[in-house]
Amino acid sequence: MTDLGPVFLTPMGRTGGTLFVTMLDAHPDLAMSYEIYEDRLMSDSGPALRLDWIILQLRAAGRAHTDQTECIRALPDKNLQTFMFRARRAGLDVPEILEEFELYALDAGELDSLDGRLNIIDRLMRRKMRKTGKRIWGGKARVNPRDLHRRHPNAKFFAMIRDGRDVLASMLKTGSFQTNPQRAAHEWTSHIRSFREFADSTGAQAMEISYERLVHHPH
Repeated sequence: MTDLGPVFLTPMGRTGGTLFVTMLDAHPDLAMSYEIYEDRLMSDSGPALRLDWIILQLRAAGRAHTDQTECIRALPDKNLQTFMFRARRAGLDVPEILEEFELYALDAGELDSLDGRLNIIDRLMRRKMRKTGKRIWGGKARVNPRDLHRRHPNAKFFAMIRDGRDVLASMLKTGSFQTNPQRAAHEWTSHIRSFREFADSTGAQAMEISYERLVHHPH
């Protein structure tokens, strides 16, 4: 089968990325995951989590709790809890996630490097693709798109662009962004500028998606 390449959304908060990923995931050929971010494989105290430690903790939590939510809440690291909840949101059960960690360990996988952490995320996204019977995988990716393009030269990249005033209003109203107009404006312009520089300098297949146009004219 021809490798069609993964699909990645480079996110900025409150720009409609989750909406866009949900719409893409509804496509019969495309399996999209949500915020399975590599930085959540770093421990609360900073260093990368050890692969063997994650496997042991998941096995122990699974033995102690039949309910998957309680199983994840029993994990001793908050970042790992977040990683697991988001992988579940993508459509995988805890035993399936654990199995991918175990298979990765058998392949001499590691989590100390960025590539090592991205490898397990790729595996989880591909697992969802196979589970849903689709043929293209992808998801949100909070990492420099240059690193993803280096790993997947045929990948497709999207960035959401939303009116900066609405982004600020949403940040101030929702979540714990702890922002202000100056900081939000800097983040907004940096997000757009860096994506355009990435697309221009690498020749990657990249496209900006207007949030407003997506909402008013989804077809």
